[in-house]
Amino acid sequence: MIDDIESSTDQDFIKKLIEKNGFDNVEDFVKAIYQDEKLFKKVLSSYPKNLRDSFVNQADSNTSTYGDITVSDAQVIIRPDLYRKIRIGLGTWNFGDEFSDYSDEMAYNILENDPDWQSDPKKAKIVSKLELYPLKMSYF
Repeated sequence: MIDDIESSTDQDFIKKLIEKNGFDNVEDFVKAIYQDEKLFKKVLSSYPKNLRDSFVNQADSNTSTYGDITVSDAQVIIRPDLYRKIRIGLGTWNFGDEFSDYSDEMAYNILENDPDWQSDPKKAKIVSKLELYPLKMSYF
């Protein structure tokens, strides 16, 4: 319905609809429709039945893929610092030792503090060894 209001070829119908509901322009009218369910239903009922049915069918079609979403479907993006803290807490973060020239901590510090690390082959090699993987857990 909003698409029809914003781009309808029947400008007389839209102009009358806007004025009938006490608005001066399309932008304010559309914003109000999004915010006021009663206004939405009132405007929807102003359309002929075949168009109303078309709007409802299109809305159902557009949103049908979201019907079976559960809490476990959420994705969260976290900052590298929090990722590091979580991995430290899990005991899977490598701080390195005197026998190795690599550690997760060393790679992390290069990533966070050197914006040109890719131009240095030694730093790029260290960073390429850092394994970042999805954490499938809940933290509150």
